Amino acid sequence: YYLKHDYKQALNYIKEAEFTVLKNNFYDQADIYSLYGMILSALDKDEQALEFFSKALQYESTSQATSVLHAYIQYAKTLSKLKRYNEALHFLQEGESYTKEKNIVIYKGELYEILSSLYEQTGLFDKALAYRKIYQLENDSLFNLAKEQTINDLFPEVRKRNQRSTGGTTEKRKENRTHDCQYHCHCANHEHPFLFISS
Repeated sequence: YYLKHDYKQALNYIKEAEFTVLKNNFYDQADIYSLYGMILSALDKDEQALEFFSKALQYESTSQATSVLHAYIQYAKTLSKLKRYNEALHFLQEGESYTKEKNIVIYKGELYEILSSLYEQTGLFDKALAYRKIYQLENDSLFNLAKEQTINDLFPEVRKRNQRSTGGTTEKRKENRTHDCQYHCHCANHEHPFLFISS
């Protein structure tokens, strides 16, 4: 419901979720209270939202590291919304230290982007530019990781297709090997490794 922007309904469900969490002593309580704060902030109940972000951080030692970092970021975003930029910077700097301590990858791009924006808001333009560059490098790094994973996922499909295409007669397989040899020799002569994928 939060993603659908139905915040009133989301609020009803997060209240039920909180009850279940407390009843069952759920491990990742920072995640629940962070989402609670996000819903309240979306309803423009920002002061109440800050209380829940603060509550989320109280469960730092018993929650997933990514949930704690997310709470730091959402805390800062709500403070920034209220134009309390110095306080927002404090929590983002805490979040940055926590990220380095726990070696967290997820949310790092968002963290650096908001840091850059807040440094700009507070007139620290050199730091704003520095963090903008870090943000861009972080995004490029995440993009390359995603691209590498996509290629790795693709190779099994390529092998399956090749097996299907070479599963005919002996003559057909010989023909394929001859074609492959000619192809690889051509590539070697031109010093360009290419990967062709049939549709």
